[in-house]
Amino acid sequence: TFEGHDASVLKVIFVSGGGQVLSSGADGLLKLWTIKNNECVKTLDAHEDKVWGLHANKKDDTVVTGSTDSRVLLWKDVTQAELEEEQAKQEEQILKDQELANLLHKKQFLKALGLAISLDRPHTVLTVVKAILKEPGGKEDLAKNLTKLRKDQKEAVLKFSVTWNTNTRNCHEAQAVVEILLKHESPEDLLKYEGIKTAVESLLPYTERHYQRLGRLLQASMFLDFMWQNMRLAEAPRWDEDMET
Repeated sequence: TFEGHDASVLKVIFVSGGGQVLSSGADGLLKLWTIKNNECVKTLDAHEDKVWGLHANKKDDTVVTGSTDSRVLLWKDVTQAELEEEQAKQEEQILKDQELANLLHKKQFLKALGLAISLDRPHTVLTVVKAILKEPGGKEDLAKNLTKLRKDQKEAVLKFSVTWNTNTRNCHEAQAVVEILLKHESPEDLLKYEGIKTAVESLLPYTERHYQRLGRLLQASMFLDFMWQNMRLAEAPRWDEDMET
């Protein structure tokens, strides 16, 4: 039993050597079902009315449909092409990850930052930023590299920083990026950044929380230091008496 159509099923044919079923309905949809697990693996939406005609060729790589919307459509199976494209993307991703690791090892941070941004992965860019900040004079190096980026790359880093800033563990890197952009970009240029309003609205509440947390930590550390100093002062006379005896 296959459930998924919201209207009458008008035509059903076997495809993929009998391993799958293709159905057309009065809702104008085509649905491809895998018989082995009874799952709908693909829904094709191109017709605007009832699909009465449905036929596949002997190779099962082309399907023709006819509908009461006065259109006949020819469909081609691109499953293999999509698999090859996905495999090519995965191979390219592996190569880029290896290249990024090599750039970080060689401390070519500007190229590493540009490559990480092109991957459009906030965590990867964060890894590069952390690697830069770990170096001696890291904050200056980060500022030097960020200012050399293109405007669209700076926009991407700012967008990533909004994500980082929501996590206490990564807020220092996010705040470092924001500080550098505020210092080296004029207000007029910052206002031209894509999504700047949303970024500021997202940064403010979490930044306020981070400052409150740091304030509480500072107060706690000052209290501990005060207690330690008083403990030392209280113990000092006893130490002198022991020395005299």
